[in-house]
Amino acid sequence: MKSWQIRIVVTLYFLGVFFTNKPKLLIYGWIMTGLLFLAFILDMDRVRKFDFKENVFGNRMLLLALVGFFSVAWAPDPERSLWHIEVILVSIAASFVLYYFFVTYELLNLFVYVFLFYSFVNYSLALKLPYFHFLLNLHESYRFIGTELNPNGLAVALISSMFLSFWYLQERVKRSSAIVIVHLVSIILAVYTIILTASRKGILFGSLLIILFLVLNYSKWIWIIKRYYIYISILTIVISIMNFEGIKKNIEKPLDRFISLFETVKGGAEEGSSNARVRFVKNGWKGFKEQPWIGHGADSFRYYNVLYAHNNYIELLFDLGIIGPIIYYSIHFQIIRRLFRFRTGMFISAFVFVLMLMDVAYVSYSEKRNMMILVVVIVAVKKKIEELQLDGFLEIQDSEIYNSEKKVEPSGIDFSRGLV
Repeated sequence: MKSWQIRIVVTLYFLGVFFTNKPKLLIYGWIMTGLLFLAFILDMDRVRKFDFKENVFGNRMLLLALVGFFSVAWAPDPERSLWHIEVILVSIAASFVLYYFFVTYELLNLFVYVFLFYSFVNYSLALKLPYFHFLLNLHESYRFIGTELNPNGLAVALISSMFLSFWYLQERVKRSSAIVIVHLVSIILAVYTIILTASRKGILFGSLLIILFLVLNYSKWIWIIKRYYIYISILTIVISIMNFEGIKKNIEKPLDRFISLFETVKGGAEEGSSNARVRFVKNGWKGFKEQPWIGHGADSFRYYNVLYAHNNYIELLFDLGIIGPIIYYSIHFQIIRRLFRFRTGMFISAFVFVLMLMDVAYVSYSEKRNMMILVVVIVAVKKKIEELQLDGFLEIQDSEIYNSEKKVEPSGIDFSRGLV
């Protein structure tokens, strides 16, 4: 297939993932998934020559799905467990297809632009602009929900959007001022919108990501502020004038929710949401200790507790035993390990670390968007290392890395190996 055809299909797939969470739009998402696989099949001549070993997410998740498949034998509801595994397998297959398209057709920038579009749609809704009002879902009481089904989902998505903008700004590549301003605006509006969601995890881990970026890129953000402080100041003032009282109220609401969470954990006054999360953790840990090695079966936590655990570690431990989180988080550790061995990508490692922390309050392993962002991170790591190789900055640290990772060609550089 031609490059422009692939770009259209992949763009439509991204839009399907971002905007089809409403039940009446689910059929669009499945159609776009089918088109993505069809494009992959039509590109089979190139696919046959492609090495998929570098897709850490897909390879490790296949192993996790295999464990889940065996767990159907002792699951309380085998049909439910099997359906859960089938959905995960579709996401795994999509990860291989996306990884192939990202690498072969260099689609990282395309993903960033589509993610920015999704983000700005939600920013416009947060600012009460009328342009995308038809995409607005109903509000959850006082919390802003945007195009999502719940405010926490929006907050988590915007944290990933912030990462992409930070990552774009920190790269040592000449950027146009207009694009830099777009990313700066996106970061500021992401902070504003996350506050409107009153999401505890969004505010906590979004703040942590900002702090890590500032610490790891001190000279970069000082330079950005000096050059673009006028634009940053004007935007901040405009937002404050437009909705000062709203911002104040929405800062108070998540603070109250943080306080209520601490009180619930300490056994004091209980708040419904906090109490439910604490109860899920206690129930999940108790169930894990009952079956620590094999778990209760795929998706069994939701069978016994009606809702998901709101904690990725607890849900994996309960469903698949100790092997579940070991396999899943080996993806994250492999990414960090790869970056550490090549002494690069500190901010990418920091973001992966934030993802792991965020899983304390979020079930991520079966989420399609989580799959996409991890695949993007894996491709970004590969790209980062190859750029260092091209620029001549990459030094072989020791003979072990040289022998296991490199196959020297006459040029002294080989690109046949990548992330894994």
